[in-house]
Amino acid sequence: MKLMIIGHGGHGKDEVADLIAGRLHLRSIASSLFCAQKFIYDALKDKYGYRNLFECFNDRRNHRAEWYDLICEYNSEDPCRMMKELYQEYDIYTGLRSRREFEAGKKEGLFDLVIWVDGSKREPPEDPSSMDLTEDDADVVIPNNGTLEELDDRVFRLCLLLKEPERYAEGSLDASVLDCVSRAGYLIQTVCFSLSRKAGWWTDLQTGESLMGAPRIVEQKLALIHSEVSEALEGHRKDLMDDKLPHRKMVEVELADAVIRIADLAGAMGLKLGQAMAEKLQYNTTREDHKLENRRKVGGKSC
Repeated sequence: MKLMIIGHGGHGKDEVADLIAGRLHLRSIASSLFCAQKFIYDALKDKYGYRNLFECFNDRRNHRAEWYDLICEYNSEDPCRMMKELYQEYDIYTGLRSRREFEAGKKEGLFDLVIWVDGSKREPPEDPSSMDLTEDDADVVIPNNGTLEELDDRVFRLCLLLKEPERYAEGSLDASVLDCVSRAGYLIQTVCFSLSRKAGWWTDLQTGESLMGAPRIVEQKLALIHSEVSEALEGHRKDLMDDKLPHRKMVEVELADAVIRIADLAGAMGLKLGQAMAEKLQYNTTREDHKLENRRKVGGKSC
């Protein structure tokens, strides 16, 4: 597995890389340190009087544009030169800033997943002269505007999803099955919300401002979930095929739309849908009113 972690300077990319590397036993290095070892220290040591590699590395934020230009020069003949060299030794590339290098690496399939670390509420973005990638280039966005514990929790959940999950179909609810449900729910929530935000569904079309936290936005989104369920009922009642996916039943596609909208809203609200699903499934197994003998009684739950 080859991961790409991107984001603006000071937003926590290296912290996320270290957490992922530790949990998944992957090899990781800060790309800035890798570049310094390869060529940047030799190029700048006399100009700035660096006594060793780490003085050069620790001074990088004062010369971002210069570092950016040196990396572009190093990759002038092959945009993926440094990326290929890094991935030969490591599994995580942290800190890519060049779109040319990014698009070339993506075309060659050099990485499997792109993670954007967003600390925009704590630190300003970099100047475009040293960073021309955006969160729209990522598959997954990890917010890092709170505590280290919150960041660790988000990374932990992502790592659960990156591991190969076992498949369970026996209908039992042991700890492994519940963990799988929790992971699956988190994955669905993360993907649906990320795609929705990237498509602009959480942005005001007129002002360009974020709709998250806007008045009555939750109520509007819940009404749209209700509309998908109503359409599923209509499709089932008339036994219709779907007009968008004509090889599937309308009820199937509309239920999928309802799940997508639920997961999207949960992501926007910062809920833990997967955990809630697992906990509720477990709780339901203990409910007296869910047991067959009680459901058969007068006044018992029939459905």
